[in-house]
Amino acid sequence: MRTKYYANGTPYVSSFTAPWLNVKDFGAKGDGATNDKVALQSAITAALSRGVSNRGIDLFFPSGVYNYSALLTCVGANVRLHGSGRGSTILMATFTTGDCIQIGDGTSGKANITIDNMEFWCTGARTTGAMININNVSDVVIDQFVINNYFQGIFIQGASLKVNLTKGEFNNGHTADGVGIQVTNGAGGDTYIGPDIVMSNNPANKPLAGIQISQSGHCSIIRCNVTSFVKGLHVNPVTSQDVSYLFIDHSLFDSCGTHGAHFNGTTAASSRIRSVMCVNSWFSGTTTTGGPGTGIEFTAASSSIVDALSFVGCRILNNQRHGVTINAGPLNISFTDCTIAGNGVETATTYDGISIAANVSNLSAMNCKIGQAGTAGNTQRYAINIAAGTSANLQIFGNDCEPNLTVGTIGYINSGVLTGGGNQIAFNTPGISMGMDSATVAASGGLNTTETVISAPMRIGANALRAGNTIRFTAVGTCTTTAANVTTFRVKMGTAGTTSDGVIMTFATTAAGTTGTTIPFRVVIDITCRTVGGSATFYGSMTLYTNAITGIVALQLTNIYLGTAATGSTITNNYITLTHQTAATTTTNTFQQVLTEIAVT
Repeated sequence: MRTKYYANGTPYVSSFTAPWLNVKDFGAKGDGATNDKVALQSAITAALSRGVSNRGIDLFFPSGVYNYSALLTCVGANVRLHGSGRGSTILMATFTTGDCIQIGDGTSGKANITIDNMEFWCTGARTTGAMININNVSDVVIDQFVINNYFQGIFIQGASLKVNLTKGEFNNGHTADGVGIQVTNGAGGDTYIGPDIVMSNNPANKPLAGIQISQSGHCSIIRCNVTSFVKGLHVNPVTSQDVSYLFIDHSLFDSCGTHGAHFNGTTAASSRIRSVMCVNSWFSGTTTTGGPGTGIEFTAASSSIVDALSFVGCRILNNQRHGVTINAGPLNISFTDCTIAGNGVETATTYDGISIAANVSNLSAMNCKIGQAGTAGNTQRYAINIAAGTSANLQIFGNDCEPNLTVGTIGYINSGVLTGGGNQIAFNTPGISMGMDSATVAASGGLNTTETVISAPMRIGANALRAGNTIRFTAVGTCTTTAANVTTFRVKMGTAGTTSDGVIMTFATTAAGTTGTTIPFRVVIDITCRTVGGSATFYGSMTLYTNAITGIVALQLTNIYLGTAATGSTITNNYITLTHQTAATTTTNTFQQVLTEIAVT
């Protein structure tokens, strides 16, 4: 680092140790009136001619507005185009079609070009071309910049490597067709967008996309704020091309029209979107009604691949329709520790937190809040809505799904008939479960005359049960008796998960009076819902798996209030439990395991 002085006497600390040039020494006026095209190109060409291996040339643009009437080209290496600061140095294109500044020509493969501390404007509404076109160049840095009135802001193409865009602003893109950053730099491309990129527009004049990625071998989007585009992030590979290893971190895609983000594998045959990781980012506030209006959408044609996309700690809020839309075809989509709330703004009770089409496989949603939260209202129909079909290996665990507006087949989760196998929907609150949702209690010591809760209380949301649903309790243990004695099991439902709750059914067994003999046993109790609503009824049966205990089953059909199905009235804490009691101290039951399963059948 060493201090130098430009021709106008301005001190400047250069990051290079090589000589420096000043555009005004080549005749540039920077007065906002003179056409400086020839002078600027002459200065850039001179700098490029002196850029040799392991050396660099600083080309300084003092404060001013530099009008230019045609494309400026920078095809070479080891040059830094340095302005005096945003708001101070402005390059003003006076033409509205074609590229404005071109770095590389698609064949040169040159390296080490930096543009920083300046703004790029156009005197009119641009209709084609990029403000900055980066074509087959490596080690490019665009830093501390502003781009205004663009058709394409920055276009990254060819086999460009290590392209870094940092601390920049994009304003006023072309309505409907404009793209802030377009990345199409091949399977080996390497692009870093951010940190501190801000992209915004007039909400009434949204450009097509903030960041659009059609082909990339690696791209990072870090700490970017993208607002008021039709699609904030659009990933749309073309025929036989890949977008792989996309990383999104601490970024916001807000107030866009149809999508916060669209991972779109339907635009061309054999396109691929693979290995995407998104953390701590926002996809919120879509504005288009009567259309997609979704926070995040995944689509895949039959010949395309959308595979292995993970979202961790993200917020998908206040979108017009679904928070997340997953169409048929994508694989291995996961949401972990995300908040999906307040979606369905367009019409309450119509759109869902997560909408899953038929025939989607290998999806997981774990430990998410999917319901009203914070400033996001209670407008979602279901937390998760799964269409009937061949979907397989859906893993939906531990999500807080309260409140939403409509109770489905599994609490606030709704599912059609799934035939693909391997689907587990469990431990979500409130609700019952499909597949294994088993709470295991190791019961030690003797249990006899005192009524004791022996199952882990399972909480069920109002109207969560449907006709045909089955609840199963399995109790495994031993019985020691000195005389024949009755052991009673009671199934209870209420608000406390204790012996004080209301009895649904009672089952009794009679133990054989073999003095001093310890008899192993396994009891399986199945309860099937006959009807639900204000006067729900249940049918129960018990099976004993032992040759030393006689099963005496006392069926008891009892009305139990679960809320009115038609109106979806709620009971905040509905627990179902299994209790145990013997008639006399002459019998002692010891339980090694008590299993609770609540399954949709």
